[in-house]
Order: sequence, then structure tokens, then C-alpha cells
Amino acid sequence: MQWIRPRTPRTYTRAAHLAQLIASIGHPPKERSNITLADSVANLEGEDKRLFLEFVSRVLQWLPEKRSTPAELLFRPLAS
Repeated sequence: MQWIRPRTPRTYTRAAHLAQLIASIGHPPKERSNITLADSVANLEGEDKRLFLEFVSRVLQWLPEKRSTPAELLFRPLAS
């Protein structure tokens, strides 16, 4: 399988990237699961679970501009 990356930085577009992802792994399912990330984290409880979910929610953002940078994440309580 060819790695998904633009041929040159100038030709990268979000639409092309999404098209490459869909070509590689198919369309996302039409039905949505009612399971949340919090529901799927079964091995953490209390403050540990809250810190983990807060940290991961900063990473798992659909829009890149909403994601925290690695430098920002270093100063989060979970990473310290």
C-alpha cells in the first residue's frame, strides 16, 4: 500500500487527502455508534480517567487548527 502523502507540499489539499483515505480504507459507516470515548476507557477511573480524556480530546480533533501542538501537550498534567 502506498503511504498517504502529498507528492509535493504545494499540491496538498484536504480534499485530496480525504479522497486518498477513502480510497484506502473505504467510506465511513453511515450509522453512528452511540459509544463515546469515555465509555470505551474501562481501565481508568476518577481523576486519571478525567485527565486522560482531557488530554486525548486535545489530540483527536477533526480540524488540524483545533488540535493541540506537541509543545502544548507537554505541559498538560497527564504528560507532566
